[in-house]
Amino acid sequence: MSKIIYPNYHKSILSIIGSIKKYYNEEYGYTSNQYLDNILKDNKIKHIVFIILDGLGTKVLENNMPNGTMALNKVDDLISIYPSTTAAATTSAVSGLTPIESGWTGWENYIKDINKYVVLFTGNDYYTAEPTGVSGYTYLPYDYFWKDFEGFNSTIMPSFSPNGVKHFKDGLKRINKIIKKHSRSFTYFYWDEPDHLMHGYGSNCKESRQVIELIDKNLSVFSKNMKEDTLVIISADHGHIDVEPIDLYADKKLYSMLKRYPANDSRAMSFLVKEECREEFIQHFNNLYKDYYKLYETKEMIEKGYFGDLNVSKINPKVYDFLGDFFAVAISNKYFTYTPNNDFIIKSHHAGMTEEEMIIPLICLQKK
Repeated sequence: MSKIIYPNYHKSILSIIGSIKKYYNEEYGYTSNQYLDNILKDNKIKHIVFIILDGLGTKVLENNMPNGTMALNKVDDLISIYPSTTAAATTSAVSGLTPIESGWTGWENYIKDINKYVVLFTGNDYYTAEPTGVSGYTYLPYDYFWKDFEGFNSTIMPSFSPNGVKHFKDGLKRINKIIKKHSRSFTYFYWDEPDHLMHGYGSNCKESRQVIELIDKNLSVFSKNMKEDTLVIISADHGHIDVEPIDLYADKKLYSMLKRYPANDSRAMSFLVKEECREEFIQHFNNLYKDYYKLYETKEMIEKGYFGDLNVSKINPKVYDFLGDFFAVAISNKYFTYTPNNDFIIKSHHAGMTEEEMIIPLICLQKK
């Protein structure tokens, strides 16, 4: 069984944001990162580039590119926010908010107002794939944490977004143009690999290794041509673990005890349970799945600060609907399939609390 890593929001993606905000003289509740603080304290840096590579956890980097530019410039390991999944973690990376505060707690959430299970990024119903008229961006809005920074601030996304880039190197080219044009800048660059390939082929497959090698090569060329006033900060939203499915939707007894369908994410699943079935639900779930998932009362997870430190983050009231009564956290290499309509078998996944998913690198590139 993999080692379990619990969330620590004071040593996370939010620590990167803490250091960046400190550089821009802005207040922030979460602890900054000492390595970044030391780099930024002399005020020579005029251009900060913050890159999130989807799925590039520390284990993925070590297993696929142990001697590349990124690995050789890793200065620290951080802990992903929880759930360790793209919708939650990238929202934290751009907003500076924890999931308990933003409300972005998983891939899809049950939205009570419309009685739909909404995939937050797309606005489609998770179970039917039909449009719901609601998306996370409108239902759970947030601001970019850099919105008030002095200088030129920009966001670069893959081609699925308006004005996105088709190739990773195209994003770096766009960054070069920004740096040449402006005296001071902050750029956030999100790239959706190697996550996409690892889902389909596995975390150590040749396909993901090739794309990591290409990203590393592009970053190596970019860093050699950087000026001394530029800092590139690279991290990930989460890592990956190779997985096997459990068809939860086939468990008719479990479903009979629920007020609504399971929701949130296949390795971070929320359940709303009929009041008279609570004890039976706990016993049934643990009898069948305790080797693969740890079942919590949602209230306990919130109080433990797993979705955000309550001394810093305010609770978004919508999360109570999203998170239900009980929450199942993946602690093994299994994932729940909870709709029979999805034929895609995931080879590698995330959203659990294993070391592979939770530990992410902090990489800093500067002119040598």
